[in-house]
Amino acid sequence: MDSAYRSLVFDCSLKSPGTWLLCAKWLKRAAEEIDCFDHAIGAESFDLYLQSPEGDFLFMHPVFKMLMGLSFENLLKGMIVANRGAAGASGKIDKDITTHKIGNLIPLLNRSQVPLSREEEDLLTGLEGYVVWAGRYPFPKSPNELFQMANTSSERELMLRLWDRLFDTLRRMGWITKGDGSKLWTDSSRNSPVPHTP
Repeated sequence: MDSAYRSLVFDCSLKSPGTWLLCAKWLKRAAEEIDCFDHAIGAESFDLYLQSPEGDFLFMHPVFKMLMGLSFENLLKGMIVANRGAAGASGKIDKDITTHKIGNLIPLLNRSQVPLSREEEDLLTGLEGYVVWAGRYPFPKSPNELFQMANTSSERELMLRLWDRLFDTLRRMGWITKGDGSKLWTDSSRNSPVPHTP
């Protein structure tokens, strides 16, 4: 790839909260493929489910939560970028949004646009451990990072409702910056129609 073109694409990406929206959607879609709750629905018995090839999905819970955590991370970063107008300047991304610590991203949000309950904040910060180690490794770097992994249907429902709300918020706020500097809004109703010329 030509270096001038690479710089243009990178600069457009820095100025595009919509790229975070797309990544969030892809990560959630991947998480849905391994969601043990969806795979267990309709199983005749739990024992038969565990013995079936789909029984493996039950043990993919940490990977599901890792993917959901990364998806939420992208949504939050996209909202921060939308409010700032860019993810960084001079060809570099701002250091405060390069973190996997969702708890560090929450204070950077415009809380009037993204109100979060204490329960929602706890859910988001609870996903940090899955992103940092639990979805990728069998154990953390130190014993004090170890935590009880759990998955309840009520937590899952809260997670999915919150994801939908944050996705819709970023979709309304976000855009993709094109090579000419113009914006293509992720909420298509905000894009001005271009008159058709025969």
